[in-house]
Amino acid sequence: SERIARLLERLAKWPVSTELTSTGDTPLVSVRGAGLRFELRQADPAMVEALQPLRPHQLRERLVLPELQADAVTDLIIQPRNGVPDLFSRQADGDWPADEAPVVNAFVRALQRAAVSEWRGPLTKDLGPQDFDSTVTLSTGSDTWTIRLRQDGLVAVLERSLVGVLDNRSRREVMEQ
Repeated sequence: SERIARLLERLAKWPVSTELTSTGDTPLVSVRGAGLRFELRQADPAMVEALQPLRPHQLRERLVLPELQADAVTDLIIQPRNGVPDLFSRQADGDWPADEAPVVNAFVRALQRAAVSEWRGPLTKDLGPQDFDSTVTLSTGSDTWTIRLRQDGLVAVLERSLVGVLDNRSRREVMEQ
């Protein structure tokens, strides 16, 4: 895992080109730099589709939602897999309802600090909501984030199209809320 991270760091600095071979049906992804050349010939378009969104900077960023500003969250929906969703909205004065404020603030801050021990890769179509215990949706009015969580720490971030495993601290903080 650490060796892969170092390789991705190095590859992120190299120019990347995507081309088609002369037959036009087999993708060729080439990376060139420092006199070296790496080529990936892959006949399976699904593999190429899975690799394209997996940018090195996404793998280096350990925060689940690096752009989340806790104070900007206006709405929070927690949808258990087999249950009724809980909906929380800020009041006109910008505060959460008094009886909900401590729990909602703690949960949103836990999500803001949540980090993964490792990203496992892009979110695939075979991993759906039925594979997770709950879905959390946060809205700021202009942005929305959807996170799927499982008790064992597996987390999927739909907007980033990534699946990973929460680190131990994050798992405790998020799951205990």
